Amino acid sequence: MDCKYIEQLLERYWQCETSLEEEAQLCAFFNGSEVPEHLLCYKDLFVYQQLQQEVGLGADFDARVLAEVESALDAWWALSSIFSGGMLGLFLLGYISKKARNVDAVLGVICGIIVVVWMSLSPIFFKDGFMSEYTSPFHANLTIVFGTIVIFLAGFLSMRLLKTKK
Repeated sequence: MDCKYIEQLLERYWQCETSLEEEAQLCAFFNGSEVPEHLLCYKDLFVYQQLQQEVGLGADFDARVLAEVESALDAWWALSSIFSGGMLGLFLLGYISKKARNVDAVLGVICGIIVVVWMSLSPIFFKDGFMSEYTSPFHANLTIVFGTIVIFLAGFLSMRLLKTKK
C-alpha cells in the first residue's frame, strides 16, 4: 500500500473519521510484514486489536473448563468457595461493623467479585501467552478465604475512610 495513503488514514483514524473498511485496511497493513520504519510505533495498536478480536470463550469453552476439573468433588469445592466466600464476607461486614452503610457493602462486594473472578478464571484463560503472568498462583480452594477477606476489608476500610459529614 501507498505510505502516504496510510499516513492520511492514520490522521483520519486519530480524528475518529475513518470508516470500518478503512480501519480494516489499516489493520491489514500493520499486520503485514512490510511496515515502514517510521510507522512501526503504530503497529502494536493494530496487532493488539486483531488479537483481542480472536480472544473469546470459543466453542471449546465447556471442554476447557471440564478439563480443569479432576472430580465432581473438586467442582463442588470450587463452586462453593466462589459463592460462599462472598456471602461470608458480607455477613462478617454487617455483623462486626454495625456502622457499615450500603455503599460500603456494595464496594466490598465489587472488590470481592473482582478477586473471586480473577482467582477462579485466570488459571483457565491465562495459561499461555503474554497474559500468563497474571494467572492466580493460589489454589482454587483459597478463593473462599480471599473472597471473604477482600469483601470484609474493602467494606470496613470504606466505612472508615469514606465517612459522611453530618
